[in-house]
Amino acid sequence: MRIKLLSIFIVFLLFLATGINGGMAARSANIIPSLDVPDSVSMIVGQGGSTSTTFIITNNGTTNITVNSITFSQANFTDNDGDLITLTFSGYGAVLIPSSSETATVKAAPTDKVDINTYTGIVTVSDTVAGASDTFTLSVLVGPELCKDGEIGDLEIDIKEPDNGDEFKPNEKINMEVEVRNEGSDDLNDVMVEAVLVDLTNADEIENSESEQQDVDEGDEANFDFDLIVPIDPNEIDQSNTYGIFFKAFEDGNEDEQCSEDFLDMEIKLEKHDMIIENVVFTPSVVKRGELVTAKIKVLNIGESDEEDVFVVLKETGSLGINVESTTVSEIKEFKDEDDNSATISVTFTVPEAALDGEYHVNVAVFFDNGDESSDTFQPLTVSGAVAEEPLQEKPVVQEPVVIEDSFDLSQKTTAETTGFAFLSSFSPFSPRSWSIVTLGIADIVLVILGIYLIVLIVRRF
Repeated sequence: MRIKLLSIFIVFLLFLATGINGGMAARSANIIPSLDVPDSVSMIVGQGGSTSTTFIITNNGTTNITVNSITFSQANFTDNDGDLITLTFSGYGAVLIPSSSETATVKAAPTDKVDINTYTGIVTVSDTVAGASDTFTLSVLVGPELCKDGEIGDLEIDIKEPDNGDEFKPNEKINMEVEVRNEGSDDLNDVMVEAVLVDLTNADEIENSESEQQDVDEGDEANFDFDLIVPIDPNEIDQSNTYGIFFKAFEDGNEDEQCSEDFLDMEIKLEKHDMIIENVVFTPSVVKRGELVTAKIKVLNIGESDEEDVFVVLKETGSLGINVESTTVSEIKEFKDEDDNSATISVTFTVPEAALDGEYHVNVAVFFDNGDESSDTFQPLTVSGAVAEEPLQEKPVVQEPVVIEDSFDLSQKTTAETTGFAFLSSFSPFSPRSWSIVTLGIADIVLVILGIYLIVLIVRRF
């Protein structure tokens, strides 16, 4: 009997021990330290500036955790010259009960010499005591110096156009549409947006453009529309490179208090066949009716293929009535061949005599890809006046000589150089004939005086 009771007691103890151990094991299995962070965090910052962003740390375990370590490899955030991006983390370290979270902040501050590029590395967030950790990928895109003091103030940028990843080609006009919102409590004056096209592969700023200024009231937004043209320099465009557009919205004259940045990536691709008219020059620039005009047209190959038998056509359907075609250019090399990717083609025409004075817009078109494709532009030409006629040659005036007849000898004549001095020219004190002329003149005068005197006497007598 005693043996039986002892056996039952031993079995009970074994059962009790098993239950206690099982309960302890179950409780241990439910104590799981774990945390969660986003998969990736991205930042954009200009050279010499600074920017901050936030990320969420969540306790997704079954026990309390306290994040006490955030680590990364500095080598991933340093350029080839040793210039580095300083990363600072803050806002973490609170005790997180299961399912709670905290917001941490990361600040990126590159030096002004850090190369324009995207720097990427792994960041590890840990509670080293509880043994919980998670990682995320941090990407810092360093662009040209935009906001001088980093992003600051109440402006927020929303890029409406273009879209991220859009493709463009050389000489294409990119239409920018950017919405800027004022999240502050003060009205902002003279707000504007700047766009900078950057070759991220070569770390080169290749083009920029600015919008007009606008006032943005508190809590309101404004749309900024402007254009940026893709360059046509083969040294700046390589379709295998990576490109991006950096945007800066700021209050002009108050950038150190109101400035915000944004970014989108884009691609530059060449078409197989593509040409543009780079320049048109008319000589003379102001022409006259009936005048011969020379047009010099510079054409540029912006495609991937060499072009053969390229020619241009000039047309004006108004009173000029121009429709002339040039001779062909045998070959123009592809876009990347900077020495032979262009040509200047000359065309001449005569302005009609019936053309009216005024400004005309001449259509200038270049034909390529065996004449199947063309690209055109309009160039103004001013007509003013007509070509002057040759002036009539005036006949020289020949003065006939003056002839004075001799009173005593009609067969003899004297020629004077000037009629007013004919007598003086023919008078000679040693010539009896000259004195005879003088005596005859005096006698005539005496007779005239005597005649006048007799007339006076007769009048007085009556």
